[in-house]
Amino acid sequence: MIGNIKWKKTAARWFAGEESGQGLVEYALILLLIAVAVSAGLRGIGPAVAGDFDRARDALN
Repeated sequence: MIGNIKWKKTAARWFAGEESGQGLVEYALILLLIAVAVSAGLRGIGPAVAGDFDRARDALN
């Protein structure tokens, strides 16, 4: 039981000091931020683009 607790403390210290995955997490957060911004931008211009397609369709009919 005591050995298990010591092992968990040692593992926790090692994981706290480990930075190998930090870059990957930062890139994932940047990619998420870009995806949210693109999604918000597309929602903003969506009705305008739909209106352009409607006018083009009406002109062809």
